[in-house]
Amino acid sequence: MQSAHYRTLRLINRGHGVSHFVDAVLRLKRANLKVGTHVILGLPGEDLEDMIETARFISALPVDAVKIHNLHVLKNTPLEEMYLSGRLRLFSMDEYVDACVSFIRHLRSDIIIQRLTGEAPPDRLVAPSWCLKKSKVLEAINRKMKELNVFQGDRL
Repeated sequence: MQSAHYRTLRLINRGHGVSHFVDAVLRLKRANLKVGTHVILGLPGEDLEDMIETARFISALPVDAVKIHNLHVLKNTPLEEMYLSGRLRLFSMDEYVDACVSFIRHLRSDIIIQRLTGEAPPDRLVAPSWCLKKSKVLEAINRKMKELNVFQGDRL
């Protein structure tokens, strides 16, 4: 899925719309299959409200699991061109942690979170370098949730 916003899916050349995702989820559930989806936080043109709306959208569907990724830029991709030309701003680690915590708070509490950060091969990664420190990112998300005394789905 990556995002619940058609304009974003079109911009990143995803090749499908939101309605295609909904149709696929409903077909899979009718076949009694578990459904997992991927979301990227920090996509071009999206703000925090867009990301929260994606969490709410997922929560309204019979989705069983989600993998949350931070946007990262790989070599020799259109995103690399956008990043190097200054048309793409990436989250700092603190900004990602804040966005991720907000996303989780708007995600239905019974949805299994299978991942909280994306990984990239170090030799292909352009930015951000902090995503190579997966354990530090996970620790920061956990610490932030404890500091705020919040939990998954508490804002739904």
